[in-house]
Amino acid sequence: VGEYPGLEVHGVVGNFLEHLDGIPEGSDRLVLFLGGTIGNLPLRPQARDFLRSLDEAMDPGDWLLLGTDLIKPVDRVESAYNDGAGVTASFNLNILDVVNRQFAADFAPPLFRHLAFYNEVDHRIEMWLVSTVPQRIVVQTAELELELEPGDGIRTEISTKYDRPRVEELLDDTGFDLVHWYTDPEELFALSLARRR
Repeated sequence: VGEYPGLEVHGVVGNFLEHLDGIPEGSDRLVLFLGGTIGNLPLRPQARDFLRSLDEAMDPGDWLLLGTDLIKPVDRVESAYNDGAGVTASFNLNILDVVNRQFAADFAPPLFRHLAFYNEVDHRIEMWLVSTVPQRIVVQTAELELELEPGDGIRTEISTKYDRPRVEELLDDTGFDLVHWYTDPEELFALSLARRR
């Protein structure tokens, strides 16, 4: 703050899909939505709905700095989600342990395998947990029973990849104008500075 004496920073702790009313009033505000988090929302309708909600929480002339993960060669992105050390697979399978604890479920993680692939139609990585045997799972808290056959999958994550035209279209459809486009030298990631109309 010493270098920017008029700057006020206000963090919002909450679910970005539900707590946009926590954005404080003010003039000439800048909202940051960084990382590739927008990519974890399906483009239609969730990503658009989120940005429309953000648009409603902002005033004309306010700024948005949006981070996006850019489209990369398929082999490069698939190898990142199917790393040789098995880090992503362990992360994915851990979801079952979390569901077991939080929702009184009886998933057996060793009976699933990690699967990640690039969906070229939707420009996104999809992560799945695929059953390796016939099994019946009970999720007590949700009053849910699952009957799975070998090869049946549970999608656990998506990570949508963007390019500049897709970002511009998304921003334009939700009330923002792209002002500046920043990328790293390899054009793996982007920051879009946009202004609310």
